[in-house]
Amino acid sequence: MPHYTNTQNPIDFPQMTKQLYIIQYDSAHWCGGESHCVVWAENADEAVLEASVFMEDNMRELFSDEYHNEFDDETETGFYDDEQAYTVNWCEPLTHEHEHWEYFQDPTQSDFYPVIGTPV
Repeated sequence: MPHYTNTQNPIDFPQMTKQLYIIQYDSAHWCGGESHCVVWAENADEAVLEASVFMEDNMRELFSDEYHNEFDDETETGFYDDEQAYTVNWCEPLTHEHEHWEYFQDPTQSDFYPVIGTPV
């Protein structure tokens, strides 16, 4: 296994290898919000974790009118304020063979495939 060595501290650190993962996610509360994002991560669990804030913000923005309409005037809180706004449908490695690869590579489709993180 390749590794890096910190010469000031003789501990070997394994080299981390990231790859692209594509996540399909949707609104946890309303239909019609199916979205994708692409994440640099070491595994699918890390990809979902790395993208969690992005997916949350994206669904709350996409359904902002609905969240506003679900506001309780008496308590001045939203009915869904304490609930996660998204649900992950699937998370898979994004390789040349993946059905979304050609769209991910198309510059005119980049808004539909935002990339989170860096390869390093």
